[in-house]
Amino acid sequence: MLSAIVAIAPQNALLVRQAVRREQAWLTASIFLFGDVTMVLLGGFGIGRFLGRWPSGKLLLTALGALFILWFGVG
Repeated sequence: MLSAIVAIAPQNALLVRQAVRREQAWLTASIFLFGDVTMVLLGGFGIGRFLGRWPSGKLLLTALGALFILWFGVG
């Protein structure tokens, strides 16, 4: 249980860094909040079932996710 509390995810580490540097922490937090809420809503409304019926959509989302991680890692 303690490991779940102590461990800081990369998203949270970035937000803390932005806040300490006073560099657009509110914008960063807002973007993270939007992304988290979007993922919860998509999961709740059955995006898995939709992607099961549309295999190319799964490939597209996987490619977009990989590009985002690449952009995030390089930037």
